[in-house]
Amino acid sequence: MPVPPGSRTSTDPAHLDAQRQLDRQGGAAELAAMYDRLLAVVATRPGTRVVRTEHGRADEAYRRLLACLT
Repeated sequence: MPVPPGSRTSTDPAHLDAQRQLDRQGGAAELAAMYDRLLAVVATRPGTRVVRTEHGRADEAYRRLLACLT
């Protein structure tokens, strides 16, 4: 799982805090492992819907969310 663009170079306090927390918890490798564990849980719940999103495409993500709710 790649690190989102700008996470390491941002001056936004929220981004800096998120990066510090990520670093404390094991970095990108641990985040990827956590994501894999989440997908394993989702696989055991057949009614779960996953809304896939892409950085910078909030409108598309919102449309996908609405599609899951209707």
